[in-house]
Amino acid sequence: MKAEIIIATYNAENRIGRTLDSLSRMAQHTALEEGDWRIVVVNNNSSDRTREVVESYKDKLPLEILDCPAPGKSKAQNMAVERIKADLVIFSDDDVEVAPDWMDKIVACAHQCRDFDVFSGFIKGHWEEELDPDFRSWIPVGSTYALHDEDMVSGPCDPGKVWGPNMALRRSVFDAGLRFDERIGPTPEKLYAMGGETDLARRAAAKGFKSYFIAEAVVNHLVKKETVNEEWIVKRAERLGYGIFVDGKDNYPRKMPDFVPVFLEVLFFFCFWACLYPLTFLMRRSKRKFWSRWKFYYYRGLIKGYQEFL
Repeated sequence: MKAEIIIATYNAENRIGRTLDSLSRMAQHTALEEGDWRIVVVNNNSSDRTREVVESYKDKLPLEILDCPAPGKSKAQNMAVERIKADLVIFSDDDVEVAPDWMDKIVACAHQCRDFDVFSGFIKGHWEEELDPDFRSWIPVGSTYALHDEDMVSGPCDPGKVWGPNMALRRSVFDAGLRFDERIGPTPEKLYAMGGETDLARRAAAKGFKSYFIAEAVVNHLVKKETVNEEWIVKRAERLGYGIFVDGKDNYPRKMPDFVPVFLEVLFFFCFWACLYPLTFLMRRSKRKFWSRWKFYYYRGLIKGYQEFL
């Protein structure tokens, strides 16, 4: 088998149909023959009709459904990894729409770029509601919503640009013993560490597996309307901070001299922004107000993550 697509899903009855419809259109255009590829959907303990919706596509797609009762996207992905049959494993999400030539572009690039083992396709945004112009100018839109910059071109890339909605790895990466870190990634809990796929790509890079960006392999990633507001964005900062210390202290960008203990540095900045935070309720809407709130939540996440993981 040349390729398989893995999608972990949770309570997605109202969105995964759009993803499967796009995969059905892709199936009509792919150059891969029957038996050369398949889709594995891992139902991650959904409490809605997600499984029934996925089952309804079995007559349209080479589809296998797994049930992972343990909550957590990384756990669901690892369950699928233990059952992979293909040389190339492609990962996506339950809230994307893939281009008709998406899989073919990834397979072709993997065939041509033999020196690379980790691949990132291009992620565009499908906005349910447009982002406020002020926020768009204030925040890093790409990393906030896992959307790539429009000017990115195909070529070797930093593993930090390998994001979950559109990524692929050779089987050799998993044969080397690498797996998704099950402490990272979405769970039903409100606070969780972000970036499980990027973490895997970075650990793969540390073992010598190089990353490549494929601008021609495109997915449209749904940006839900409930996420295009300040409250959601600053809470995302807390999740970002929470996951920094999962693999130790090296991912934390130091601002003080090395002789200052990391925890004291984090505590200092948390206290600083915590003291300023009440004042943000008196401030007019502005970039300064937004970033003051963002940094308070970020350092709050860092404190919780330090206590949890170190």
